[in-house]
Amino acid sequence: IKRSKIEEVDPEQAKVNAILQDPELRDILMDPGMQRVLMECGDPAKFRAHMQNKETARKLFKLKQAGLVQVEM
Repeated sequence: IKRSKIEEVDPEQAKVNAILQDPELRDILMDPGMQRVLMECGDPAKFRAHMQNKETARKLFKLKQAGLVQVEM
């Protein structure tokens, strides 16, 4: 894969490009429902409630693996 000059200079831009090339990550980030979930996850009770939904938990874990969200216990 050929890297652009911007990616060589800016590793953050390279990370953004890699994320945007992953269709599942892109879909998760663009989903209005998941955007709402992400905003609500600052509340520990709502976070726990959202984690009860297997699909939402899977998506949150995918975001965590990509370094897009951080879970603090």
